[in-house]
Amino acid sequence: MKAPYVRDYTPTPVVYQGMDALTTLFEIDPRLILDPCAGSGGFGTVFRKLWPRATTSAVEPRKAEAWWLSQNYDRYCTAHFDRHEVATPSFDLIAANPPFSRWIDILVASRTVLKPKGIIVLLGLTSWGSRSKEGVTLFKADPPIAQLRITATVGFHGKGQGTDTRDYCWWIWHKELSDYVFWPTFNLPRLEPEHRNWVVPPGRESAYGSDVQICGKRYLLPSPERVPSPVPRNHSPRHRKRASS
Repeated sequence: MKAPYVRDYTPTPVVYQGMDALTTLFEIDPRLILDPCAGSGGFGTVFRKLWPRATTSAVEPRKAEAWWLSQNYDRYCTAHFDRHEVATPSFDLIAANPPFSRWIDILVASRTVLKPKGIIVLLGLTSWGSRSKEGVTLFKADPPIAQLRITATVGFHGKGQGTDTRDYCWWIWHKELSDYVFWPTFNLPRLEPEHRNWVVPPGRESAYGSDVQICGKRYLLPSPERVPSPVPRNHSPRHRKRASS
């Protein structure tokens, strides 16, 4: 019997901080964005907040999430992303919290639908690329260009359900920049505990009103002033390219 699909929801402020840091570091303004593991659409609410001119798309295997996806993205389909054909490689940004059992499949499939200068951002364990044989092989063949470390535990299952004590980060890949000896790591500022958990599953807040209480505070998305930026706005990461043989 196939194991049930795990329902982990990323707290909205965690997503907001990661995507805002991405904008800060790489000065991106994506127009076509894909979330290949959309859940209820928490990432979609952040996309619309940060990049209001973008067209957002979502893929999610659970049909029960369809209504929420219709509210939080411009386009959506209910399917497994690595088994679903996307017409053309047309996305500027692909960002998601993938099931950890399938993160390699999600990354490989994402590359096939990414624009030449596009960026992939996956939330995952800091140990990716250093533990499993598959992960080590993939990171050697397709290394990331940067890593944004989340400097505190995160609750993916809802308030009162415990927090995950493992270390997490945002892994970033670039379509054309994949030939580096190493990549820079940035530590994101520590978020408050109530911003690292959730009561209402992210993406469903609108059903409770825009002024919903989440983790004891009233907010839907924190303003940029409340989420500290990891680096000055004029900073861009520098990478050292592998010497050609």
